[in-house]
Amino acid sequence: MLTLRGLGVAAGLVVLFIFGSFVHYREVDIVVTAGVVVFVAGFGWVLRRPRLRIERSIEPNKVTRGKLALGLLSIGNPSKLAVSPTIAVEQFGPGAISVEIPRLAPGAATRTTYRLPTDHRAVIDVGPLVVTRQDPFGLWRTTQRVGSIERFWVHPVTHVVRGLPVGRTRSLDGPDADKIPQGSVTFHTLREYVVGDDLRHVHWKSSARLGTLMVREHVDTSLPLVTLVLDTSAESYQGSPELFEEAVEAAASVAVAATDGRFPVRLLTPGGQGATGRGMAPDAVELLDCLAAVQLGPEASIQELVHGLASERRGDVLVVITGVPASSQLDSIAALGKRFDTEIIGIISSNADQVRCDAPANVTVLRSATGSGFAEMWNAAAAL
Repeated sequence: MLTLRGLGVAAGLVVLFIFGSFVHYREVDIVVTAGVVVFVAGFGWVLRRPRLRIERSIEPNKVTRGKLALGLLSIGNPSKLAVSPTIAVEQFGPGAISVEIPRLAPGAATRTTYRLPTDHRAVIDVGPLVVTRQDPFGLWRTTQRVGSIERFWVHPVTHVVRGLPVGRTRSLDGPDADKIPQGSVTFHTLREYVVGDDLRHVHWKSSARLGTLMVREHVDTSLPLVTLVLDTSAESYQGSPELFEEAVEAAASVAVAATDGRFPVRLLTPGGQGATGRGMAPDAVELLDCLAAVQLGPEASIQELVHGLASERRGDVLVVITGVPASSQLDSIAALGKRFDTEIIGIISSNADQVRCDAPANVTVLRSATGSGFAEMWNAAAAL
């Protein structure tokens, strides 16, 4: 296809041709002829598309906001002709990243890397890669889409949270994993064997069918359930995306702390997004995947979610991360303490100290303007 420069040159040649047909200047005819030759040569240059073999990978494909993530391109030229330097454009969500591909001799291959933006929490589709070939005069351009679309997660930042309350026992250290008898808890799933697993838990039928050792994974159903609620209502955060990001960090910190303590977790949001964890290490990644995708919702309301929790049977631990909802909604959130052994409310706001909340004795209210401040207040309360 023609570039903007190509369109301008084509229009100029037409004007010169018409002008030359009237004035009969030989110099004008020479310029027009030279322009047509360049125009045709440029078209011939881009007519042959490069036969590049391109493979792309993302390392790592899940990263904490602000951390390093790279796109890796493996590029090969299987043709018998050299490929001139080209520009590849990687689709990155709504934006794009330009990657330079050097000249490749016939049969040659190369690898190149480029940095992926990780300054915003998000779930991003990466790809396909668009390879652009342009003639030396910049008149013609051809594009070729290669590669697949991969998903890339930028997780929220987490802060250290200690002393997760566990219902009536109020243990600050969590369960003692060394005292949990293996095999005496509920079957959860099958997974591949790793060094150190008890061979008594090998599932031989599945191992024979799959050709690799598979072991039974169990969970202790007697552990208290942590219900984590993240308010996604734009009204609660006065429409501030910055405050909402701090709230997401607070929720992510609690989710990771609960998983590290081997507690089952249930993550709920008014927008319907949610995830569950059984208190195992891989669950933290699933919870963070969900939190990477949550967004402020202008129509999201925590009230319906509160009504649903109030109608459930008595729960163990409830953690609610919110901004400054309406006073009636905040009172409803605090009243959930009657349905749970322990409730913690995190109010994330620039004027959190001014927010009044009448809470029962078993409800702890933590007020902060940042996710890190919330974690510090949590740790201070746990130390008492």
